[in-house]
Amino acid sequence: MITVPCGWAWENQSYVMDYPPMCPASLMAKPIPQNQVAAPLIACIDDSRTVQRQISLTLTAAGYKVLPITSPTQAKSQLLATPPALILLDIVMPEVDGYELCRQIHRTPGLAEIPILMLTAADHPIFRIRARGVGAEDFLSKPIAPDILLAHLAKLLHLGQFPTRRPPMRQDFAIPSPTPTLDPKPYWDLASQRLGLSNRQRQTLITTGQKLERALMNQPQRADLWEKLGMVSYLLNHLTLAVLALNNALKLMPEHHYHHRNLGWLAEELQEIESAIQHYQAWLGVVPDDVYVQGRLNLLQRQPQA
Repeated sequence: MITVPCGWAWENQSYVMDYPPMCPASLMAKPIPQNQVAAPLIACIDDSRTVQRQISLTLTAAGYKVLPITSPTQAKSQLLATPPALILLDIVMPEVDGYELCRQIHRTPGLAEIPILMLTAADHPIFRIRARGVGAEDFLSKPIAPDILLAHLAKLLHLGQFPTRRPPMRQDFAIPSPTPTLDPKPYWDLASQRLGLSNRQRQTLITTGQKLERALMNQPQRADLWEKLGMVSYLLNHLTLAVLALNNALKLMPEHHYHHRNLGWLAEELQEIESAIQHYQAWLGVVPDDVYVQGRLNLLQRQPQA
């Protein structure tokens, strides 16, 4: 049975997409000045040795020092032993993904003020927003052209003023377990803090949600609309609606197995561990070599069950 949400109090806002560029087009890549007293140390956290080698060649040629870290579980101890000026952080890694590691780094005294540039092979607005939400200053898609990487480093490090430090993250951004409410506005406010939504981005999502809900009232068998509603609901931090939407999409299109991966992550966010385990197991039954999901599943299965 397909359940269509109703009574969702979307606000009427203008439809304007606003994903600001991560690096100004006018910013040119520049090498480190020869008179710089100490070249900045850049930590690169990525489990791919190929990526590590490529980034190290680019950065050392430009005058940077590089701290390569291939194990995300050992990253914090290595960073504390040798604090860098900036961290390059891959998103998809085994055991601990980049989003979680970014959160951990920002909660660690001595590391919380280090700027983080997140890297991923997949470019989508949801990844950029999540990266901003966990405290990353910037986001790049792999493969990365050397001049683009150097331009972003120059921007983040304010070339010639090392090491760069920024104000600590606020500690009151933790998201409580969602509770039923007829007023979604608290979720919007939390999403602005957690996901780094601009006002225009939020307005765009609200308008999109309104349109999707109206369309689904007339076409509840449209799996593609449920998928879009799931993403919009997630970005607005209405996780229970996101779960409903993706479950409906999966019922209509069982071959879209990737929704099990998304639903597993949402179940973790909602502290529904048993559901998360079931969805991760379903996904691994189709894609057994997904090391990130296998790592999450291993961690959840080791937790004591209530």
